[in-house]
Amino acid sequence: MAQFDRKGWRHNSEIANKELVDHILFDYYAEIFYYFYFSARDTIAQLLNVYLDLGILEHRVTFGSVVNSAINKNVEIKELLDLFYKSTEIGNNYRNSLTHKFPINQKDYRTILEVTPDGKKQISLKGGDSLESDKVLDNINEIFGNLSKFLIDLKYILENLK
Repeated sequence: MAQFDRKGWRHNSEIANKELVDHILFDYYAEIFYYFYFSARDTIAQLLNVYLDLGILEHRVTFGSVVNSAINKNVEIKELLDLFYKSTEIGNNYRNSLTHKFPINQKDYRTILEVTPDGKKQISLKGGDSLESDKVLDNINEIFGNLSKFLIDLKYILENLK
């Protein structure tokens, strides 16, 4: 509901109540999906740290640190981890946008600090860029499929390691 007032919908009679509620719920459930998705990815990183005996301290384990450390253990695992990590980059950007309370599917007119060609700093407004909610939903479906494929491929590699 923090976004409700900032978006100005309270005073905009053009948007129907159902459409407004649907939009708020979409943002809410998308944020929850990304939260659990990236929590699962971090849990997989913790498990791989132990299983592959990477030696990364528990509080320092990230999926990126596991990707970087896995090269010393097995090239096939490293390649799979790297491919999966790269496939989640866009989703990670969406997650950050939703989590830090500026949804990427809302027009962005925040101020930015720019450096002009002659080296001077100036403050200007962003151009109101946004992403359609359909693109967020497409990403959710894509990265969920990538997670499924990743787990199947990882299981096969780990079974053949022993």
